[in-house]
Amino acid sequence: MMSICTTICMTIIKFFATILATILAKKGVNIAFGKIANFIKNFINNDFDATLKDAKFKEFKQEVLENYYGKDSFTEVKGKTFPTFCFKSAKKEYAGNDIRKYDCLSNPNELNAKFDKREHQNYRQRYYLLYSQIMKQKVVAGNRPGFMLDRLECDENGNVVSFQTHVGTYAENIYTSHVLEYELYRAYKKFGKDFNWKKIRKFMKTRNEIHRSIMPYRELKTPEETKEFLKSGAGRHSLLSVQMLVLMKENVKNENGEIIKKRYKILLIQRSETVAIAPGYYQFVPSGGFEVFCDCPQGYSAEGIRDNLSAGCAVFREYMEEILGEKEFEGEGRGHVNEILMNNPRIAEINKMLADGTAQFEFLGSVVDLTVLRHELSFALVIDDPAYVKKMFPGNTEAAGYQFVNDVYLDNFEKKENIWNNLHWSSAAMWKLFTESDLYKKLKPNSDRNESSQK
Repeated sequence: MMSICTTICMTIIKFFATILATILAKKGVNIAFGKIANFIKNFINNDFDATLKDAKFKEFKQEVLENYYGKDSFTEVKGKTFPTFCFKSAKKEYAGNDIRKYDCLSNPNELNAKFDKREHQNYRQRYYLLYSQIMKQKVVAGNRPGFMLDRLECDENGNVVSFQTHVGTYAENIYTSHVLEYELYRAYKKFGKDFNWKKIRKFMKTRNEIHRSIMPYRELKTPEETKEFLKSGAGRHSLLSVQMLVLMKENVKNENGEIIKKRYKILLIQRSETVAIAPGYYQFVPSGGFEVFCDCPQGYSAEGIRDNLSAGCAVFREYMEEILGEKEFEGEGRGHVNEILMNNPRIAEINKMLADGTAQFEFLGSVVDLTVLRHELSFALVIDDPAYVKKMFPGNTEAAGYQFVNDVYLDNFEKKENIWNNLHWSSAAMWKLFTESDLYKKLKPNSDRNESSQK
């Protein structure tokens, strides 16, 4: 099926490229049709990327999603509204005080841990023909497995207790979940100048099918129904993501070397224009898919897949890559990846700080991106040892110029209008969860005192 779709798509592009080449040849301009075909594909890709950043498209998307999920489902922070829904973490005691303290959020024994990529190729559905032309140059390791949401389990207050998952691939996630953003793009191109909700609702067939798979033949009428709907991962393969807000204490000294204030530095990047998702947006790091990394050269073992089911380890694998500049563990063949991670000296250093009380690691909850209906398990790491911030943090290719954004601190972040105007919606929602946490309440008084001392 994939080869048929690809062939049809390329045939269409070649057909129009040939016509254009013929017209130009008659005018004395000889250009190979292959170059014209590439020009057409690049035009489609550039139009898609440019449209997603367009203010009018953002307004259109906001209105469509409000009609589906209600304005109360959106995240409001700092006077701005973001298309995300926040599930807070349940207030409970977790055993231990290390990176793996949140392993209890999931149960590996309930997971069907068999994986054969040949059984995960049935994702070429609506829009695949054109959307794949946009995404295939951006998607790396499409057959890599990851943990897809089955259901979020909450307590009586609606706060996250645990989650259930199944194994799928990144390609399945792109073409059954992220394709919802492409569907919004198509709807905007068709209806953007004439917002007719009934026509748009009828046009959004992919999103409607997901809705019917969870709540058949019903629109979401109340905030309670929306919240119940968003707990489910049915109707698509929605890869869970992990993200973490990292704050590092920094001593600010005067010219005499005396400490005049203490601040918490925040690690933030502007995403590279070459990444598949949300290029150019500001984002807290680390952040990434809850992927399964291979534990041996022979392939993915059931035992290795179950060992990968650690949200804490997953977010610190991203920390290794996006902050410490380490390469991925894939294909190392040196044992289970999380065992390797925990034995890494730089991760062991953080674990020791957690044990000593000079660092804090907290699960904030889960953020739902309403555009593509994906959950991001959200954490915060606070490092209170001022010596740590002086270490080298190389970053990686996801950041524009491999650089972290300068001068971003707990006491000035909300004043950075240029960042907030282009802040990734999931980062904004995680900030909201953070500002409502006990951890923030502990840190903010110190931040306020530092700010007052500058006036």
